[in-house]
Amino acid sequence: MTDKEISALFSKAGIRVTQQRIAVYSYLYQNRIHPTAETVYTALVKLHPSFSLTTVYNSLHVLENAGLIRSLTIDSDEQRFDANPFDHGHFKCIECGKIYDIKCSATFLSEVCPEGCVPQIYNVYIKGICSNCVKADAKK
Repeated sequence: MTDKEISALFSKAGIRVTQQRIAVYSYLYQNRIHPTAETVYTALVKLHPSFSLTTVYNSLHVLENAGLIRSLTIDSDEQRFDANPFDHGHFKCIECGKIYDIKCSATFLSEVCPEGCVPQIYNVYIKGICSNCVKADAKK
């Protein structure tokens, strides 16, 4: 996504376009790793030496409030961010720490929700061992 496209997205969402916000959103959009604010800051400060961690947190907060990103709290001690604001779940590997997006179909939701309930907002977090780690463990 280009800076021009991101600017148009921000304008449509009703948020002020700043270079800091563009840089933060662009990083999240291009790096679908569900990073922490500190990870975003570490990556961006190399390109933008004037950035502060506070700038990154403020940008993330504005983007989340505008519905352009979502925050994840899979573990109680860290908050991560996702450029995909649409409903979906997450799988975190307990060995390598990677986080993967997972689909939560209407069938899945109807099976886990009490009968007659209609889910509207949900957060599904699953922890386990990813396929890469399973394969690596099998080779040992």
